[in-house]
Amino acid sequence: MSKPKTRKLRAELAEWKDAAMTLLAVVHCDGGHYVQDHGLHQAVKDAETRIFRDRDNDGKRMAELAEAQAEAKRLDEQITQLANFIIDEVPGEPSRDEGAVDCAIRWMRSRLAEPEPEKEPCPKCGGTGCLDTPFSDSDPCCEECAGSGEVEA
Repeated sequence: MSKPKTRKLRAELAEWKDAAMTLLAVVHCDGGHYVQDHGLHQAVKDAETRIFRDRDNDGKRMAELAEAQAEAKRLDEQITQLANFIIDEVPGEPSRDEGAVDCAIRWMRSRLAEPEPEKEPCPKCGGTGCLDTPFSDSDPCCEECAGSGEVEA
């Protein structure tokens, strides 16, 4: 082989070597120390393993990301539904510059702090211990009627 051809091949080989060493340094996240510490063949083998492992992990991360995005969309829809309910159904709300969830929490806390309203008297006996059951001849209308023997259970 002629000397100019040999020089050209050596220059191309040096370019390939530099490119390969740069690529290995990028894959191993170092400045080329991995090749020095483990040798060229082991560095190439480990780089291949790392690339395939990272591809698998990327697929798993993408699936997890898609799940998280779907959950975020579902939660956003629920918050929008809550906000619309507050605006449409709760008189005087929103009364502050706050998000729907904060508004709902504030509103519920204020209602929980209020005393229980007085119970409506029973239409049959006038008692106040009404049950949440429909009135009928066979069911007592309230605890007082059930205990009085006026209505048989």
